[in-house]
Amino acid sequence: MIIQKSAIEKMIDQADRKAERAYMNYQETGAQRYAREQEKAEDLADALRMALSAYDDHTKLVAIKVELRSLGTDAHKALTDGDPVGWEQNLRQIVSIAKLYAGLQIKEMTEEAPHA
Repeated sequence: MIIQKSAIEKMIDQADRKAERAYMNYQETGAQRYAREQEKAEDLADALRMALSAYDDHTKLVAIKVELRSLGTDAHKALTDGDPVGWEQNLRQIVSIAKLYAGLQIKEMTEEAPHA
């Protein structure tokens, strides 16, 4: 079963509100059970935040995998066809993907790219 991102965000909000209520109850009463309740709710909210981060990372990794599969197919075709233009286009796509997914700061490739 896959939980939607919005459902995780909703659970985080609920856990945060529960922790806040427990904190207020602890301040008013001094009862240790409210301190434990606050701690549990905060731990749950933190775990959910980690799950949300993992969800985002997984989504990015799936997108990268799809892009790499496509690039691999294109590279293989350019290699078997002996197409240097295809290789250059493939390299440009790799740079674009690196910028998009990895946040890399790469200067744009010039028209006069060095050739080996």
